[in-house]
Amino acid sequence: MVEPASRLAIGFFGEFNAGKSSLLNSLVGRAVQDVDVRPTTARICALVDPQAPVGRTNGAQRVEVRSPWLRWGVQLWDTPGWNAEDASHATWAEQAAREIGAAVYVLDATKAIHRSDAKQFAAIASALSDRGGPQPLLVLSHFDRFVPESEEDEQDLLEDARRHLGVESGRVFRVHAGDLHLFDGAQFRNELQRIILADRRARLLAEVRNDRRHPLRQAVARQAAWRALIDDELASGPLEDELRDWEAHCEAQR
Repeated sequence: MVEPASRLAIGFFGEFNAGKSSLLNSLVGRAVQDVDVRPTTARICALVDPQAPVGRTNGAQRVEVRSPWLRWGVQLWDTPGWNAEDASHATWAEQAAREIGAAVYVLDATKAIHRSDAKQFAAIASALSDRGGPQPLLVLSHFDRFVPESEEDEQDLLEDARRHLGVESGRVFRVHAGDLHLFDGAQFRNELQRIILADRRARLLAEVRNDRRHPLRQAVARQAAWRALIDDELASGPLEDELRDWEAHCEAQR
């Protein structure tokens, strides 16, 4: 892969034509992945910042794009659909599931939930749990095309998704794959950002604890203004909870 061990890689999984590539294009704000009714993603495409180190790819395609989502070395992986006729597509997706640190599973809201979806979702969730990762997020894509026949149909769809895949209610999001300003797009982006921040904070904590010469650790030793340093590292909006945790940690280091 593309150096996933030292950075957070978030995999986007699901059947082909579920809306994975469209969702990624909307997330990074440009059309970097091909979209078609036929399977177009034949191997893992790792979206990375142009400044990210070039490591071993093992056949994965490195796609360079500038986006706030890719800072700190975060990678977004577009994976092949599980149900493509070419068996190698499923092999690539299975390989990605063994290496990512977080996952987004994409279902087409206009189609029935298949048994294979539940099986693949469970496999990804299990692999992440074994590595201490978060439960996958579930995205009901193409929600703009979902036409309920009654008011209960929408709730039934959400309940079916939770029941068949065993996902927590707060991790299911209705989205328009082409416009994340609609439906639950904002909540989805917020939850994805929370996962990225939690991962970055954990890695930063590990760096401080393991490196006596780390600038944050030296700032604590000098009783310097360490908040500004942390803000620089994690700048992306209100982070008072993160800073309070850091303050407690830094006080313990004195």
